[in-house]
Amino acid sequence: MTECATRVLDRKANFIVLLGCNRNIQTLTNKEQQTHGDYRKPNPW
Repeated sequence: MTECATRVLDRKANFIVLLGCNRNIQTLTNKEQQTHGDYRKPNPW
């Protein structure tokens, strides 16, 4: 997994990573997406 794909899991920096690592996000597994939530949407809090 690339650094960008790993960093996207950081909710605090997700909006920054999304700008430059959109393709790398696709490498995340379904389990990882479920664990960390859908970071493509705004956080509920």
